[in-house]
Amino acid sequence: MTYGGGIVPTHEFHLSRCHINYNVAEEALQMTLHLFLDDLEDAMLREGIDKQFLCTEKEKEDAEKQLYRYLQMHFQLRVNQQAVTYEFVGKEVSDDLLGVWVYLEVKEVDQVSALTISNRLILDLHADQRNITSVLVPPGKQTYLILDRYKSQESLNYAQ
Repeated sequence: MTYGGGIVPTHEFHLSRCHINYNVAEEALQMTLHLFLDDLEDAMLREGIDKQFLCTEKEKEDAEKQLYRYLQMHFQLRVNQQAVTYEFVGKEVSDDLLGVWVYLEVKEVDQVSALTISNRLILDLHADQRNITSVLVPPGKQTYLILDRYKSQESLNYAQ
């Protein structure tokens, strides 16, 4: 397979990783996503977003804007029963050049008593796609979720 002008090895598994951490000191939910670049580009194409050549020399000028648009369509959060908008902090290519790390943040979150995660990233592309999510809320308590096309949303309740 070629990607961005170079030859990139294919991958036989279809998954994304998401880490959600509540940073008490900054009163912010901080998210890190790891997505395979080829799958991400193909999924964006399905949504009518032109090929962006993410993380390559050919990357389009508004690639981050288009990536953020795709993320907003397929990755949503509700904090304390309220829909929230996250900010796009940045992205970087993974060490193996196969994936991209995407950084997102929701600011001004003074507490988290409930969290709903809807992660439909790339689910329309591969029947075996799994979106693995690690949630560190509250700090010190980690929960793991596996979201797929049959269950793409999960709610967690932290109320005492």
